[in-house]
Amino acid sequence: MKKKSKIQWVKTGVMVLFLAVGSFAYAQPGGQGGRPNPGERFDHMLNVLVDSVGINEAQTVKAKAINEKYKKVFEEARTEMQNGGDREQMRQKFRSTMVEYDKEITALLTDEQKVTYEKVKANRRAEMQKNRGNRPQPEGGQRAPRGGR
Repeated sequence: MKKKSKIQWVKTGVMVLFLAVGSFAYAQPGGQGGRPNPGERFDHMLNVLVDSVGINEAQTVKAKAINEKYKKVFEEARTEMQNGGDREQMRQKFRSTMVEYDKEITALLTDEQKVTYEKVKANRRAEMQKNRGNRPQPEGGQRAPRGGR
């Protein structure tokens, strides 16, 4: 099996960071279609920090604690949304929570690691933007309702 290149790890890390925000906003009760749960997303992000950004053992311990904190926040918010919470309000909560998470993770990093981390995030944003442009648009340019509601 081939080893992933550094660029592939960077792309994967950025993707996970932003999927954590976007996927929660569209989560539907039941039938998650095999999408990873918040814990899996944060675990993957930790792997990206270790492999792509190059955090050391002390930083890894701190990043694990931050991940555990935010896993709980996301799981609680996701459950609330699945139980009939306001989607727009939840989307805003997810976004603001991810900003807080990002600030805490960034505070752990050295200046050199911050540069790498920002590149990872920029690559992911560009990839997500590109993928948005590749989505087929329904007639009339409006998105079809989700979940049959």
